[in-house]
Amino acid sequence: MEQCMDCSSKYFLVILWNKLFTFEIIMNIALIGYGKMGHAIEQIAINRRHNIILRITTANKHELDEAHLKLADVAIEFTAPATAKENVLCCLSAGIDVISGTTGWNDQLPEAESMALQCDRAFMHASNFSIGVNIFLK
Repeated sequence: MEQCMDCSSKYFLVILWNKLFTFEIIMNIALIGYGKMGHAIEQIAINRRHNIILRITTANKHELDEAHLKLADVAIEFTAPATAKENVLCCLSAGIDVISGTTGWNDQLPEAESMALQCDRAFMHASNFSIGVNIFLK
C-alpha cells in the first residue's frame, strides 16, 4: 500500500476529506456493491448532501462502464473478493478515484496500485472498512 501513498494520493485524501465533510462541496459518488455497507454509506452520504449517482449490484453490473462512471467524482467499492480487482481496475481506467473496503483480495492489490499509478488516480484500500465509515460519521 505504500506505493499508493505518494504525494498525489495523500493530496487526494485531503481533498476527499474536505469534500466529504464540507457541505459547500457536493460529491457525486458511485457505489459499487449495494449490500449492507453500500446502503449504510448511501445514507451517510445523503445526510451530508452528496449525490449517489450510480449503484452497482449483480443485477446491473453492465452499468459499470466508463460512460456511467464519468458522472462520479469518486467510487466506493464494497463487493466480494472475486470481483473487487476487476471493479477497481474498471474505475481507475475510467479515470475515477477509488476507495475499496472489500477484504480477501490482498494478493491482487499490487495490480490495482500499479493501475492507479499508471492512470494517475488515487486508490485507497481499507481492509477494515469500519474505519472508513467512522470517518464518514465524524
